[in-house]
Amino acid sequence: MENIISKGIMAIMPTYESGKGNCTTVYTEKENILIDATVRTVIKNLCAYYHVDMDASNKYFGELLSIKKGIPLPLSRDDVFIQLKVRKPIIRYDGTRGYFNLDSIEKVEKLNDNSVVLLKNGIEIKCIYSKNTVIKHIKKGKVARMIYENKYSSFNANDIMERYAALETPVTKADLAKMFFIILEVINRIK
Repeated sequence: MENIISKGIMAIMPTYESGKGNCTTVYTEKENILIDATVRTVIKNLCAYYHVDMDASNKYFGELLSIKKGIPLPLSRDDVFIQLKVRKPIIRYDGTRGYFNLDSIEKVEKLNDNSVVLLKNGIEIKCIYSKNTVIKHIKKGKVARMIYENKYSSFNANDIMERYAALETPVTKADLAKMFFIILEVINRIK
């Protein structure tokens, strides 16, 4: 799993493979990886890698966001996944939802009554949801990220610097406030 994570997971999609049945395609920044397991198994393995209890996460974020299905899955500050329906089931217990990393979504376009999610690496993934529904899921994912960051806001100075070096984004007022509280905490520990 670590090998796949290091390649930068952009999306995790259910796939039918002839002779194998339900499989999973993991879209990374540079390649697509076919895994001979269901999306559910891949997600459970991801949660185990990140030490995340998926049931507890779903309960916590589901209650806060007032949703029961399609709950965002924050694995880390930078890996927040939203669930979108990408296919219709052929048989019972078929996985229909794919997981999209919020940071990997470039834009969403309308396609008849459905939509297409364009990833930052240029791959287009058709979605059964309307464009407006996809945008709602993205917004809920962003709220889940804010909740996650507030709950686990134990940033240290190195984390903040690494984050901005990787993202090449300007520092916000919220970031300065977090840094201020970290400095106060350090000063209090020294005293």
